[in-house]
Amino acid sequence: MAKAVTEEQAIELLAQTQECSRYFRDFDFQQLLDLGNEMTILDFKEKETVLFQGEPASFFAVILQGSLYPAVGDEQKGPARGVGDIIGEMSLFAGGTRNVSIVA
Repeated sequence: MAKAVTEEQAIELLAQTQECSRYFRDFDFQQLLDLGNEMTILDFKEKETVLFQGEPASFFAVILQGSLYPAVGDEQKGPARGVGDIIGEMSLFAGGTRNVSIVA
């Protein structure tokens, strides 16, 4: 089951992600602090499902550590996503449901 990380861990993860993310590269330290205060940062175990196919889209996520892969049933569909990548945004902004599950 996912667990939340501490504020200190969150800031450290965001700073590490900033180094390899095209989305957060230009953020200064204060902006990282502000972002960290607005986000819920969760830690998932290997093979744990993060997003479920068919569920209503209610959030998107930024991968801060490790990697995730899209799956339909038990089969991987497409390449793994890594640190700095954003997942779940397309179905969220389209107001739809998840097309695939996302697994840690």
